[in-house]
Amino acid sequence: MKVITAKQFSELNVKVPWAVDKLVPAYGISLIFADPKVGKSIMSVQLAHSLATGTAFLDHAVMPHSPERKEWRVLYAQADLPAMEWAHQLKSLNRVEGWDTVILDPGALQQPQIVRELQAAAKAYDFLILDALLSLFAYPDINSNKVMGHALTVIRSLFAGPIWLIHHKRKTQAGIPDRSQQSIIGGVALGAGVSTLYDLSPRQLKILGRVISADLQLKRTESGLWFVSQDEPLGMGL
Repeated sequence: MKVITAKQFSELNVKVPWAVDKLVPAYGISLIFADPKVGKSIMSVQLAHSLATGTAFLDHAVMPHSPERKEWRVLYAQADLPAMEWAHQLKSLNRVEGWDTVILDPGALQQPQIVRELQAAAKAYDFLILDALLSLFAYPDINSNKVMGHALTVIRSLFAGPIWLIHHKRKTQAGIPDRSQQSIIGGVALGAGVSTLYDLSPRQLKILGRVISADLQLKRTESGLWFVSQDEPLGMGL
């Protein structure tokens, strides 16, 4: 163990690794949440396609995975939709090049054997998308820090690289301000245990994290695909 001054530490040449430049970190857990049927999965499909093909995501450049390879190997684990609905959605979106998917049963991450199988499968990939937290854990008590702490521990054990976790927004409880992130996503453990929060509200993506803060104004195509609106300015800051 070596103790150094805060000034020395702040002067270290440390660069933030990005999967999508100044939008999606290439480490930790990124949590995207919204009400059901808003389009979280569709945005996540767009992210998978962009990472796998090296094309821009929401007008932000995908960063090369490494000096030797630009594209990212992406695995999308789907537990929130029946297989037939998932196949229909992917066909209609036409954003399926270069990435893989696996269908999991609800409650899959409560089964040690499935956890081990997903851990083994994920070793071949660079980026893991999980859809969605509630389905994967058979609708756990998101108000319980103990339950959410366990869920996050299991999720971290799956994969050493960046994880994109989809979550259904909960209704605000009486007496808790709407502006409270905890009132939206659940207990303290869930909000504190991830690197970045992505609130996909209608026509807006509000991002709050340790290395990024941004509001993106959005529009959608007839098929439901998201893109950045040019009608309003984009504000970003660290």
